[in-house]
Amino acid sequence: MKFEQERATLFGENLIHFAQYVLNSEDVNYLSDRHKLFRLKNIVEEYRIQLLGEEIVRLNRFSWQKEQSEALIARACKAIENIAEYIENNLDDLFIYSARIHILKHFY
Repeated sequence: MKFEQERATLFGENLIHFAQYVLNSEDVNYLSDRHKLFRLKNIVEEYRIQLLGEEIVRLNRFSWQKEQSEALIARACKAIENIAEYIENNLDDLFIYSARIHILKHFY
């Protein structure tokens, strides 16, 4: 129980940090097409990655709530799969995000 609670909390924190990293990316000198970063930001906002992460952390901070946590984690995993597919299709420009998305994709 404790292990799953910690795992869910860490996953939620990683989601929050990934969303903040993408949304606060302003240095786009390495991009040949700036619209790809704009689209990535829109996708992250569309799936509400930061909100999902905050909710997962909130649910599991003090006690393990299995059903609700698993439902939120399933939603987050679907969103991560779609974001990962977009990053993989545009790897030439979005390579900087590939490591973080790989970690999130294989976390659960």
